[in-house]
Amino acid sequence: LLAGSPRAGKSWTARAIASRLQLEGYEVRQGSFVEEAERFLTDSAGAERVYVLDDPIGSREPHSDASARLAALSALCERIPANHRLVVAQSEQVLLQTRAASDLAACGLSGRAWLRLKPLSIKVAVDIWRSVAETQSIPKSSISRVAELIANEPGLRDPGALAYLAQTWSELHKDPLDEEILLQARRDASDFARALAMQAPGLRDLMTASALATTASDGVAVAELAFIVNGERDRPGLAP
Repeated sequence: LLAGSPRAGKSWTARAIASRLQLEGYEVRQGSFVEEAERFLTDSAGAERVYVLDDPIGSREPHSDASARLAALSALCERIPANHRLVVAQSEQVLLQTRAASDLAACGLSGRAWLRLKPLSIKVAVDIWRSVAETQSIPKSSISRVAELIANEPGLRDPGALAYLAQTWSELHKDPLDEEILLQARRDASDFARALAMQAPGLRDLMTASALATTASDGVAVAELAFIVNGERDRPGLAP
């Protein structure tokens, strides 16, 4: 059971665990619904299996039925066969909201405690970068350059962003600027935001304001976000 703040590497860590088990012969699946995990893990057919359950009760805010999902997850933990595994990655704040708790220790499931993942240190982030970059045959000079950038840019200390950067490094030109490297590392999130804005035009201003006012490691107060969204108005305020 993995919990932590956004960008702490929960999903990346969960997938890394599953990847290691896959090398040992486990069949791997992933998703966000407890029901799917239950069908996969309680099926007596097949050999070793592992399911990665990513933010099953919500990623930013609790789902409307978050408590029911959490109860179902707790029940599932009691029914998993010995040769099957479940890896859960859940936003800590959403978990605390759902349980109406102030401490992660009060949120255990079926006698199992959550493991809190802290934001990556510079050393760990650099080690992850070097590992994923070497698998993509990125030049050593470029690997060292990004390692220096990681030391100066807290927003780049995200396992998912580092893995994406390594996988898409060939899309950058030969000698990219630091800003281009940072944008490339976040491009998957940017693409998702654009798609969301196209589907829900009303969110465009809010996401633009969030992009201006936040970084991967620094948030913004609601009042400040409201002021940016309503920039030309005399008094800030978000519409309901």
